[in-house]
Amino acid sequence: MPTNANFFVLMYTNKMISKLKKEQILYESLINKASDKDFMISFHDYFSFIEKEGIGLCSHLNEPIKERNKDEDTLKNLYIEILSSVTKFIKDIELFLKKEGLEKEFLFEDRLRDAKSYLNSAIRVMSVSMLDSIHSEMVDVTRELKKLGFEKELEKYVNKDRHARLNTEDIIAFEKRKQLSSDINIFHKKDARSLAGVFVRLLTLYAEINKMEGVGEIKINIDTFLSDLGERNKNTEYMKLISGELTNGKYFKKENYLSDVERFHQSIVMNNAEEEISDKKEILYLEGDDIYHYKKGKLKQTKRGAKEYKYIIMLKNIIRYMPTKTSEISIKNFEKNVPKDRSVGTEYRSNLISKGSFDKFLADNNLKNSHPDTEEKILHITDTYIYFNNNL
Repeated sequence: MPTNANFFVLMYTNKMISKLKKEQILYESLINKASDKDFMISFHDYFSFIEKEGIGLCSHLNEPIKERNKDEDTLKNLYIEILSSVTKFIKDIELFLKKEGLEKEFLFEDRLRDAKSYLNSAIRVMSVSMLDSIHSEMVDVTRELKKLGFEKELEKYVNKDRHARLNTEDIIAFEKRKQLSSDINIFHKKDARSLAGVFVRLLTLYAEINKMEGVGEIKINIDTFLSDLGERNKNTEYMKLISGELTNGKYFKKENYLSDVERFHQSIVMNNAEEEISDKKEILYLEGDDIYHYKKGKLKQTKRGAKEYKYIIMLKNIIRYMPTKTSEISIKNFEKNVPKDRSVGTEYRSNLISKGSFDKFLADNNLKNSHPDTEEKILHITDTYIYFNNNL
């Protein structure tokens, strides 16, 4: 299965606008490539950007990736548990056969040799089919032992059927094999439609291309013949594709990845759309009589019946009448900017800060009284001064 993906979240700034535009340009260039060769070259450019400069555009995938990694770890742990049980079972049978002087009998020797060969492969790569092959070999062993009259000795290794007879195919060490197969199928179905699955498939392709760019001839080891052969075939295909000797790929094929690329791009657009329009110079601003946040958009506010709370009116006054490019002003001078019909007194500290009203208003909107760049308080008020660090 693909390697776990690690993420880090970057602080959003207005520079994200150019990153979104760059992603759009690279994406459009990628999907318009006609040949598999040009698609793969363009894909490497696109994902190199995503991996480095554009990683902040993928922060919406943090939690889905963590969930996928957790599901993958659960599968691996179950597989390891089955392998441990199977390994112990084979060793126990070997010891028993040696004790009974049967270790050189052709059937036992042949089946155990094949079972251990499959086991060595199963340890390197998670494979239900390898477990099936081991099971098939060991069923021949348990069946033969039953024929030879070792039913009592088999009772701790195989289950009984509904008639209380030993079922030599129902080996206890393999009991969770069907559960593993079912869980893997569920994992793959979920992975096929999830954004985390999309990202990991594209990340895997990117890693494969990087690998092919950096390796020479792949040597084949007899113990890992099939996996090595697969890697060599991939490497040969990629080199022929890039050199122009091959027109269409089998593994490195545009149509294999186009749908995932489109879904990945759409997720970036949908989850970073607010950044694209975030050209405001202030953290908090007003549209009509509503308070907006440069990232969150319109903020919710409670009312006392049809009337606004006093602290909300004061906050709106600060947002609306604070002099441009000024972060501090005396309350006495500030009140000169506020029309008489909008003024609700000068107890700004008491209403907004001392009672915790401003902090609670922000918390209700999943925000904090902290500037995104400097981490200073956005709003701080003393008895005589207003400090409003609202500029970005």
